[in-house]
Amino acid sequence: MKSFMTAISDPPLFTYIQREIPREYLGRVNTYLYTSVQLLTPLGVAVYSALFEVFSYQQVYLISGIFVLLVVFLVNRVHFWIRLD
Repeated sequence: MKSFMTAISDPPLFTYIQREIPREYLGRVNTYLYTSVQLLTPLGVAVYSALFEVFSYQQVYLISGIFVLLVVFLVNRVHFWIRLD
């Protein structure tokens, strides 16, 4: 599942980063991004392990999906308003 989501999310993310970040900062931004992902992975595993102990997998996936949709909606709106300024 993670590989599938990575294959879908990485190309648009890195295209956006390469377009928006000045060339001299690309290495730093990419390093920061990869380091953040690697550091947060164990936290995600711990959180989801605890959630799967308490809730059924259907509930966890449903709540996660709703949360992701809300985050995408909010980020999109913030990005839209920043672009207008």
